[in-house]
Amino acid sequence: GRRKLLMALGLTWFTTLLSLVGVAHHYILILILVLLAGLGASFYHPLSTFFLSASFIKSRGRAFGIHGVGGGLGSFMAPILMGSLAAMWGWRHSILIIFVPGVLISCLIFLIVKENGGERKAGGRLMSVITLPVITLMVIRVLSNTCYSGFVAFLPTYFVEGGFSIVIAGAYTAILFASGVVGQLAGGWLSDRFGRKLVIGLTNALAGLFLFLFMVSKGFLSLIFLACVGLFLFATWPVAFAFTADLTPRDLVATATGVMFGLGVGGSALGPFLAGQLADAFNIGFSYLILSILVLGCAALSLALPGKHEA
Repeated sequence: GRRKLLMALGLTWFTTLLSLVGVAHHYILILILVLLAGLGASFYHPLSTFFLSASFIKSRGRAFGIHGVGGGLGSFMAPILMGSLAAMWGWRHSILIIFVPGVLISCLIFLIVKENGGERKAGGRLMSVITLPVITLMVIRVLSNTCYSGFVAFLPTYFVEGGFSIVIAGAYTAILFASGVVGQLAGGWLSDRFGRKLVIGLTNALAGLFLFLFMVSKGFLSLIFLACVGLFLFATWPVAFAFTADLTPRDLVATATGVMFGLGVGGSALGPFLAGQLADAFNIGFSYLILSILVLGCAALSLALPGKHEA
């Protein structure tokens, strides 16, 4: 099928160009390779969302949660693995290895993923994606990613300014990601059981609340609140993608989620800038207060989404 071929080729393109960074010796060339590699990576999320939503219609939330766990574990393990390899062989030799798993996974995608060959393109129904619920979900996604990236960007600095070493600051920051793995699993499963609207609204509200509590607390209690931030903030992500799939014609799921993912990346770029400006003008604590308000705004926006029996 065309979709799985594009996904496999995109992943091969991504890992091939990224591995070539290991033999590039000029900054401009490295920059071009990374930018072009990103084009290949952009195929994965919209197409994987299409396959998951088509294969797990009655348990989309759980499927997206498990899928998110894989991404979270990869993000957690990659720096450790690549850092260890770089320490042994140097970063240039280590990055060349990326090509091998990339090609192997691409082959597995092409051989294992099943695609319904009988589907047709949506044609003139593209405008059917642009509805108030889908637009609302996209706004929630942008605000959520803005909060997440702004929070994470200055979290180690926040701990260092609190008197902790860089090593301890890094370890404490990892708590956010570890709890986020559990959050994605729980969020997806709960949305299948109790409805997407309820879970998106509740998890955003709790994420905003615990972010505020983390900011005003100290010691071990602050780490508990930090874990709760990761648990509830990450829990919204698989639900948002599953909800988009619910609200979109099946043959336009890849398009809708591609737009949502792209807007989310925009939010991720905005977050550190916004948090940094606020931290310079006031302090990191004040920037976290504004970010917590943004997440609470996501909870308020969820009221405009259709309920379990309306979607």
